[in-house]
Amino acid sequence: MADINLPVPGSDFNTWGEKLNTAVTVANDQGEPANVRNIVSTDIATVGSDIEGALSANYVGKGSQVLDVSDYADAQTAIDAAPAGSTVRFTTAFHALTAPVNVNKALTIDSSRGTQISQDTAGVAAFDVTASGVTFRGLRITGTQFAALGLGSIGIRAIGPSAAAPIAGLRIESCTLDAWAHHAIYCQYVTDFALRSNVIYNMAYAGLTVLSGLRGVVTGNSISSVIQGTGAVNSYGILLTRGDIESLVTDPRTSDVVVSGNVVDGVPSWEGIDTHGGQRIIITGNTVRDTFVGIALVPATGSGVTDYGPIDCIVSGNTIDSGVSDGTRSNGINFVGVGTSLGTATDAATGTIVGNTIRGHGTKTSDTSGAIVAYYTRGLVVSSNQIIEPSPNGIVIYHTNYGYTVSGNTVTDAWSDGTNTTGVILRSTDNEGLVSGNVLQRGAKIAASVFAQGVRIANASPTVKTILGPNGTGPAVVPLVDAGNFSEWVTSASAVSVGRAGAKVGLYGVPVVARATAIGSPTVPGATYSQSEAASMRASIDAMRVALKNIGVTA
Repeated sequence: MADINLPVPGSDFNTWGEKLNTAVTVANDQGEPANVRNIVSTDIATVGSDIEGALSANYVGKGSQVLDVSDYADAQTAIDAAPAGSTVRFTTAFHALTAPVNVNKALTIDSSRGTQISQDTAGVAAFDVTASGVTFRGLRITGTQFAALGLGSIGIRAIGPSAAAPIAGLRIESCTLDAWAHHAIYCQYVTDFALRSNVIYNMAYAGLTVLSGLRGVVTGNSISSVIQGTGAVNSYGILLTRGDIESLVTDPRTSDVVVSGNVVDGVPSWEGIDTHGGQRIIITGNTVRDTFVGIALVPATGSGVTDYGPIDCIVSGNTIDSGVSDGTRSNGINFVGVGTSLGTATDAATGTIVGNTIRGHGTKTSDTSGAIVAYYTRGLVVSSNQIIEPSPNGIVIYHTNYGYTVSGNTVTDAWSDGTNTTGVILRSTDNEGLVSGNVLQRGAKIAASVFAQGVRIANASPTVKTILGPNGTGPAVVPLVDAGNFSEWVTSASAVSVGRAGAKVGLYGVPVVARATAIGSPTVPGATYSQSEAASMRASIDAMRVALKNIGVTA
C-alpha cells in the first residue's frame, strides 16, 4: 500500500479536499476518491464532520471474513486468528474476561446482539489496542467497580508507540461502558480518531480521555454519573490533555479535535468537559448538567511546572446548567492561560466563548467566581452568551487579560447572600479591553443581593484600561460601580476607558490633567472671578474639551 499523506492542521487550507481524497483513495484501495470539498480557514466548525464523513463513506476493511468468538476458546484466540481487516463478532449474550484482550491488527470488533463483556479482574483493561485501523461497535463493556479509584481499570485503552508513530483511524462507536474505576475510554498518541454515540456511566474518574491526540471527533456521546470515587482528587466527563512531560515533541498538545453534541450529566465534584493546554479544540453544541465546573480550558503541566495554556480554542453553543440554585457550584466556563504574576502571562490562553447558555454557576461566597471566568488571556472574545442566575457574578475578567472583548451578552439575576453581585466585573489589575453592548438585568430571583451592580471596576490601578461602552441595565441595577478614578479627565490621545455612572461621564486612565469638579462661585459674593480662579476654571474646561474630543463628542 502506498503512503497516506493527510493535510496538516494550521496549513494546507484550500487543499484539504484534494489531500483527503487522495488519502482515502489510497487507504480504501478502491480507486474512488471521497469527494471531500476543499476546506478553507473559515470552515473550522465543519472540519470534523467533513473528515468523519469521508472516512465513514470510504473506508472498507481489506478482508470480508467474519469470525464468531463463540467458535474459539476465548476472545483473544479469535482475534489472534483473524486476518487484518476482518471482523471479530461476539454473538452470545455474555462474555467474561480475566485478562486484557490485545488488539494488534486492523480489525472491526462488534456484536450482533449487544454482548455484555465483563472484565472480572480489577486494575486491568478489557481491550488494549496497539494497531491502527481498529473499530469497536455495539459492545457493552463492564468493569468490576466504580466506588473507588483503581488505576489501570479501563474499558478500551489505545496507546500508540509514540507521538511520532501514533495509532491512526481508531473508531469507537455505539458502545456502552460502565463501572470502570479509572477511564471508560483512554487514548494516547492517536490521530484521525472518532469516538461517537457511546453511552458511559458509573465511573470513578473519567469517561472519555485523549492524551496527545491529533485530528479527531468526539460526538454524540452520553456520559453520566462520574462520581470521583474514593482516592480520586478530580474527575471528568471528557478530558483532552497531554502527559506531564516537559517536551511538546514527545507529548504534544491534543489538537484539532471537535467535541460536539455530547451530553455530560453528573460530574458533581469536578469538570464536565476539559482541555489542559489543547490547541484548536472546538467545544460546540454540548449539554453539560450537574457538574462542579461546566467547561474548563486550563493549562497543562510539564514536569510539574505549569507551562502550556489552551490556544485557539472555541467554546460555542453549549448549554451548561449546574443543576443547583444554592450557589454551591463553581464556574460555568473557565478560560485560563499560564502566568507567573499579575500582568505577566507566559503562555496566554486564546480563543472565543460565544453563544452559550449558562445557568446557576458560580460560588456565592467568592467574588472571583461566576458563570464565565478568564485570566492570563490574550484577544479573548466573550460574546452573545445567555447567563442566568450566576453567583455572584456573570462574567469575571479577573486579571492579566489583554485585548479582550465582552459584548452582546445577557446576564440575568446575578445573586448572592451578601457578596457584591455584578453582571461584569473587572476584578483585579492588568485588564485591557472592551465591555460594551451587554444587557444586565433583573429577573425573578429572590436573594439577599440580586444584581446590585451592572459593571464593576474593582481596582483603581492604571493597568485597568478598559473601554466601557453602553451596557443596558434595568432600573433596579446600578449601571456602573468604579474604584474611584472615573471622575478624572485624561489627556491620552485615545481615551483608554469610557464609562458612565449616574449623570456623569468619565475617562479612566493616566496621566490626569484635572479633576472634573464643579466650578465654584466667586470668592466674594457678587464679585467677578479672580485671575487665579479664572485660570483654574479654564484649565478644567480645557481638560474636559480634550477628553470630549478624544471620545468623539466634540471636534
